[in-house]
Amino acid sequence: MNQPKVSVIMAVYNTERYLRQSIQSVIEQTYGNWELIVVDDGSTDQSKGICDDMGHQDQRIVVVHKPNSGQADSRNVAIGMARGEYVFFVDSDDWIAPNTLEYLLDCQAQSRADAVVCSYYKERPDTHVHIHNDFSGVFSRQEAIDIYYKCKNQTTYMIWGILFSRALLKVPIPQLRYCEDTAVILQWISQAGIVEITDEPLYHYRMRQGSIMHIEKETERAKANLKAFQLRNKFIKQHSLLQQQEADAYDAEAYTYITQQFVRQCPSAARRNDIARMASEMLQEIMPVDTKDMKRRTRRRILLLARHPVRFAWQLYLSQFFSLKKADKDQPNDLFE
Repeated sequence: MNQPKVSVIMAVYNTERYLRQSIQSVIEQTYGNWELIVVDDGSTDQSKGICDDMGHQDQRIVVVHKPNSGQADSRNVAIGMARGEYVFFVDSDDWIAPNTLEYLLDCQAQSRADAVVCSYYKERPDTHVHIHNDFSGVFSRQEAIDIYYKCKNQTTYMIWGILFSRALLKVPIPQLRYCEDTAVILQWISQAGIVEITDEPLYHYRMRQGSIMHIEKETERAKANLKAFQLRNKFIKQHSLLQQQEADAYDAEAYTYITQQFVRQCPSAARRNDIARMASEMLQEIMPVDTKDMKRRTRRRILLLARHPVRFAWQLYLSQFFSLKKADKDQPNDLFE
């Protein structure tokens, strides 16, 4: 088999309804020098058979079956097998435009970027919405770190939709149930000399009931979100990639925002308190933070969460019943979705 230019990685778990479309979208790429590494993570539906069937149709598809151990482990297995100069991730319930690899490789050839990012469509049964990259262009390493640390684009949480130089992927994806992308992507991007971010919508992200990101497990999801941002904070300070006060101030707001979003939608008092206590412990690690540029309301919430997490959870949960549920203006609506 010829040496592929791009290794496309797809972790699969019980996505029989969408899997053929996802794999077919890779097969139909206008650029042909790729390999697709499909890792079946112990699926219990018909996904295993679909993987094998489509693997027999195209010799560029490599299929691996293993016991269930989670998406992060499946992706790490595939990264270890990848032979391409570049790596591109596709989730097994999503799909990509036919010119995706060609477009991103053309961008890379012009900018010499170590990572090229596209925007995406958020796909629901009745809607098709372009999620833009407001910060687009060719960025230096430090500029890209700032964009990714401060989540200035809605693509800064995900590893799919990015053409990575394989040399960047030295840090393994952490074994989190949710938000493992958010935890590792900054570490990968920080290894790049140049990052190009485009607003070309090449990736189709399917919003579906029952997917990993939309299972109603508030406590687990909240804790994974918080843990992902804690890992980012520790990494950024360990490697002196941003000023400590700048990183801590951002993450104090992030911890507080994540907590309030999950607390508001969690009907269980015990779970609300559990989430708030975890966030409070993380805040203690970075206190005191530089709050001079924060809005007064934000500063008050941070201090309340840090010192009185149960009171914070109770007040936030009750507040939604005495308001019109207006969006919190301290952060963009879709942050940490």
